Amino acid sequence: MRQRLEIIFKAFPDAKYTIKDIIADDEKVAVRWILTGTQLGNFMDTAATGRLVSMKGIDIYEIREKLVVTHCDEVDVFGLLNQLKA
Repeated sequence: MRQRLEIIFKAFPDAKYTIKDIIADDEKVAVRWILTGTQLGNFMDTAATGRLVSMKGIDIYEIREKLVVTHCDEVDVFGLLNQLKA
């Protein structure tokens, strides 16, 4: 997660995550979010465009004994690259 956030905030320094939904049960938590930001740095070999973009994603965490034991995510990177015209 830390590495992903470093990449995002380097390319989109004004990035803002907005949580749309949180769903939880005894062992799992799902978070659906939208990121918005202006591309002011390189992102996946795409030079800064100055464009305001958005990206949707969902993260699912499995929690045991108050610790995250697994994490998976689905992120619309293709949609983001399309907005950047990459």
